[in-house]
Amino acid sequence: MSSSSRSTKSGLESPHLTQSLLDGLFGGGRIRFFSNQGLAALANTCGDMHAELASTLTQRKLVQHVVHGEQNEAEVMIKANPRLLLIQTHAIDYSGRRIIGTPFQAALGAEDERMWAMMQPYFTQLESSIDGFSAQEEMNKQFNEQFPGDIIDVPVLELQSFYNQLATAIVDNDDAALESLRNKITERKEVKSGKHFNSQYLIAAYQAYTDNFNLLATWDNRDKFWKKVIGYVQRQMSANYAQAYCSGIKSVIDDSNQFKRTLDLSDGSKFFPLAASVGPGFDCGVYSYHRAHAYAQSDAVMCGVSLSRLSNYVEQKQNHLSVLERVLLRVPIGTRFYRG
Repeated sequence: MSSSSRSTKSGLESPHLTQSLLDGLFGGGRIRFFSNQGLAALANTCGDMHAELASTLTQRKLVQHVVHGEQNEAEVMIKANPRLLLIQTHAIDYSGRRIIGTPFQAALGAEDERMWAMMQPYFTQLESSIDGFSAQEEMNKQFNEQFPGDIIDVPVLELQSFYNQLATAIVDNDDAALESLRNKITERKEVKSGKHFNSQYLIAAYQAYTDNFNLLATWDNRDKFWKKVIGYVQRQMSANYAQAYCSGIKSVIDDSNQFKRTLDLSDGSKFFPLAASVGPGFDCGVYSYHRAHAYAQSDAVMCGVSLSRLSNYVEQKQNHLSVLERVLLRVPIGTRFYRG
């Protein structure tokens, strides 16, 4: 063959060059900074690139379903390939947080007990296809990675001064201080461990409305606290918390079968996905009892009921996590237990 003959394989289709390009672009964890759209575009540049990146996109899609509370869609993917439960990747939740972990860890961090319960039988299936694999040990390992410390949230009392400052900013008509304090609520942009949403922040916000009712003095101020503070914390909810609100939190507390994977508010709008500068946190807060309603005006009784119901629901969810922890560690329920 003549030295001037050209190869029939393009440079990008060379496996060695493709791998070198992948390492250069995505090595050292840099792949997490690429959006799904960006990866999809790169995947279409050549066959080798597509094969490498399609797997990453599939992994991300599954975790995306998990953090969006899309249980049926997540189970379809897991049923087709249970080994996806062992792969750590990332996805962006409705509140804009980058959630890093396996699908099981994403469910744990979201406190989505229905989602993680769905996954558990598929871990057991892997015992027959992976030599030496233990479903119990793998789930326990992932649990400990997600919760390397205590699973108990920061107590409400430790958050009260923060919310009292927000009430004072509203009374003083200090919008700059209000916005600065609101930014602190959303400063956690990437979640590698722990809970995605600290429900105690919302409980503390309801409590602060009650405690500062007289300080707020006017209904304009109270409504502003309802919309700009309570509504803003509601924007940070994990999807399954929002789904409980949309199902009617009292209904769910009374009968867990009333929980629905819905994000519909009573007026036909959606809790999630969020719209910029409108909805909860801007022109309304969400009140949930038998259904979820977006209200621009506040009410002392409404906030008191919300405080009571949410506290009850959070206690239930905490109990679900505690029971799972004991099951994975094989600690009998009812036995006194102190972690690590």
